Amino acid sequence: CTCGVGQFYDEHSHVCRLQQECSCYESQSEQYIHPSHSFLVQTPIVSNCSCSNGSLQCTSFDHNQCSSTQIYSLNTTFCPRTCTNYLSHYDCGLYGPGCTCPSGKILLDSTSHQQKCISIEECPCQYNRQIYIENETIIQNDHGCQNCTCKKGGLWSCKKFSCTKTCTIFGHSHYQTFDGLYYKFPGLCQYILVKDINNLFRILTQNIQCGINGQVCSKNIIIEYNGVTIDLIRERPILFNDIELSNYQNQPIQFGRIYIYQLGIYTIIKTDDFIVKWDGQTYVDITIQSNTEMSGLCGNNNDNFDDDFKSSNGASQINVFDMAQSWQTSVQCTSEKNQSLNNDPCGDSLAHAQRRIWAQHKCDLIKIKSSIFNNPFEICIEKMETHLIEKYYQACLYDACQ
Repeated sequence: CTCGVGQFYDEHSHVCRLQQECSCYESQSEQYIHPSHSFLVQTPIVSNCSCSNGSLQCTSFDHNQCSSTQIYSLNTTFCPRTCTNYLSHYDCGLYGPGCTCPSGKILLDSTSHQQKCISIEECPCQYNRQIYIENETIIQNDHGCQNCTCKKGGLWSCKKFSCTKTCTIFGHSHYQTFDGLYYKFPGLCQYILVKDINNLFRILTQNIQCGINGQVCSKNIIIEYNGVTIDLIRERPILFNDIELSNYQNQPIQFGRIYIYQLGIYTIIKTDDFIVKWDGQTYVDITIQSNTEMSGLCGNNNDNFDDDFKSSNGASQINVFDMAQSWQTSVQCTSEKNQSLNNDPCGDSLAHAQRRIWAQHKCDLIKIKSSIFNNPFEICIEKMETHLIEKYYQACLYDACQ
């Protein structure tokens, strides 16, 4: 196996990366350094080193470089306490001449070029790479719905409240459950996406082949609610109990507790119990209340994605195929169990090199900031966790390669 054109193998994370994303190995401490991070090293003189393009760039240390809040010491730790690590700080045992904080102070941020020493009580809070000061309040949705207030020492104080959760199906067989579990499943059947515990409603997807390379995507969404059936079919009008609807693009149509309307490119089906948003093609998301117990391909909505792979009889499954197959609505439908769930459509062959280069060029917008052109995703990049950005990037590569 080898990395694609323009990529390098990162021995620390065991994945292929662009050169500017590669980590660096520091032999003295036997640690991997993240890109753009800086630190002090004694070899035997003290140097200020940073990781750039997979290699360490070091300059000799000048004690006059200490910031106004630091002091120079011959016994400075190379692994200082900071606002982000003081609760779980580990002393690496490496010491030498350099800048350090006075007694009772810690570093605000070890990666900043202007290193500042403050008291623990002055530490700000952090969430999604954003900084918040004491008494600022935010809503966190990644571990259930929580109203969180920043307290002294950079600590969050959170209280849960009732809000909404969303399951998303997009592209070629990508699923994200209510609890945030992401997986791929290229099944060619009709499946139950969501079903509430009280049997008040259920929402299904009919999957078909939609490309020349065996891609699978959703052809239509079926909503069954209070004795009503709504069909959302690609390139066709909405069917309400088999009757074609019109004019919902111009103004909302109401059927009892059901509202149907157009919002930009999306068709919206809104009820007291759920909201379905569909782009008319391969994207649909289903939003429910956070306290609603669910089942189906979208998981059970209990704030724990570890148990989202449950079959229709309630048994936990390890294999995605076994879980998904149990939610088929017809025994006559067949799905190939040997379908590759994690295959790379671009592969590593030379024949697919140009396809991979094109896909990477298009998908780089999702995770790389640019000073050359206006990237519409930059606001998202700044606010999202790195692992979420990487998830969407890999999904983009998967679909673009096909």
